Amino acid sequence: MEFKELVEKLVLLGFSSYEARAYISLLKHHPVTGYELAKSSGIPPSKIYEVIAKLLSRSIISPLSGKPAKYMPQDNRVFLKSLRANFQNTINFIEKHLPTLGDIDVDYVWNVNDMNNFMTMVKDIIRGAKKNIIVLGWDSELREIMSDLRKNKVKSKLAIIQFGSMKIDIGVVYNHGIEKVLESEKGGRMFSLVADGSNLLQGVFSESKTIRGIYTSHPSLVEMAIDHMVHEIYTTKMYDKFPKEMDRKFGGKDLKKLRNIWKK
Repeated sequence: MEFKELVEKLVLLGFSSYEARAYISLLKHHPVTGYELAKSSGIPPSKIYEVIAKLLSRSIISPLSGKPAKYMPQDNRVFLKSLRANFQNTINFIEKHLPTLGDIDVDYVWNVNDMNNFMTMVKDIIRGAKKNIIVLGWDSELREIMSDLRKNKVKSKLAIIQFGSMKIDIGVVYNHGIEKVLESEKGGRMFSLVADGSNLLQGVFSESKTIRGIYTSHPSLVEMAIDHMVHEIYTTKMYDKFPKEMDRKFGGKDLKKLRNIWKK
């Protein structure tokens, strides 16, 4: 992973950019003086001792005796273990006290426009499902959640509407078969997930690695999503049973005439 990416990840965990740069630079080159650290990390010399003081206060780096003083980084394994423990303690505290402040109305619709957040929510919903799961997606997204689907105990009530050719050995799989056409029409790869008839996560992944997504527990919106996926299953079942007839009646495998709602 590049230096810049590591800095960005540490910033997400509460470090300043300078603190992240200093620690990573120290891991690569140590022991060093403050001046040498400023030079290797790209931190302005006027700021380096302020950064060092903050890292010393958190025991992330240690000074060595001598003049001028030199600094050593905390072992990365110890650093990560401590960081994980601190975050887990924080999360445990928040989990304990946030629910006491009240529940959020399920009628809200939440925008989810970050791909990592979206897929994390997908996996969380799958893990929490108790009765059934219906999922619609392309191979690229389905592949990422296969492990979670396998671990869930509702396999007997798992329906997957697949756009692609990846081998799937769990649940009831309905291969849609016109993924290229739909991807072109929608401007991306659709994804829908409904668990236990009460949680909906839906979005469109674009080739530029962005997503237009929503999450809701609104009963009407969840029911609409279920109806949409169930009708996709109906169409797939009919095509599997009568492929030649449907090709002839509805304009080939892409079913253009069937999908044209402006003409009977």
